[in-house]
Amino acid sequence: MIKHLRGYSVEDVRVFLITRSSLISEVCEKPELTELAYAIGVLEGADISGTPKEVVQNIKLLVFGEATWGLKKKYLELPMSVQNILEQTDYFDKPFDDIAILNAIENAKKP
Repeated sequence: MIKHLRGYSVEDVRVFLITRSSLISEVCEKPELTELAYAIGVLEGADISGTPKEVVQNIKLLVFGEATWGLKKKYLELPMSVQNILEQTDYFDKPFDDIAILNAIENAKKP
């Protein structure tokens, strides 16, 4: 796998690995995220204020905020050739250690 990834720019590989890892984790977490979204909706419909309201807003921003969409956007901005070839590899269809792969690639490129 490492040898295959070395054929791409380090930046493209970094974006692919980090964003793909996040997207795959999101698929695994979908039932919990759905329950969390429902709970947030219920709490937002309730008459809460003060600290509980702040906690709900902070969780909402953390889990469903701009950072999450920013990762998806970066993934979609990758060259289609990179997305297509790497998505065809079964290895990236389940959770993987993106940091370990990045370290191996970056260490291999050092003189």
